[in-house]
Amino acid sequence: MNTENKSDPVAPAAGSVTDPHFDKTFCMECGQLAEECKGHPEAKCDDCGGRNVVWFAPNDLWNKVCRPDGETAADPMLCPRCFILRAIKAGIDVVWRVSPDSLNEKLSHTAPTTT
Repeated sequence: MNTENKSDPVAPAAGSVTDPHFDKTFCMECGQLAEECKGHPEAKCDDCGGRNVVWFAPNDLWNKVCRPDGETAADPMLCPRCFILRAIKAGIDVVWRVSPDSLNEKLSHTAPTTT
């Protein structure tokens, strides 16, 4: 399975596969383009309706933002931006860090210096 989509920097969601011939991401359940598949669980953000990426937040943070009163209803599917907006509304107004869960290659690029 190719998990890189060169025309779009967003990695395919779990349950999808990128076709190397067409450079598109397809849902493995229904075969439709992932962003068009209404049944694809991570294709669309519930708040903004935009395309979502595969990401996660630690459970305690997610629960404070999405289940502040211990709700047990199904969790919303949120893009990182909408999750952060909800976090700010919940009083969590901090600087956010983006980091990969895992990489297949070592990052060796260094920032330029200004001397």
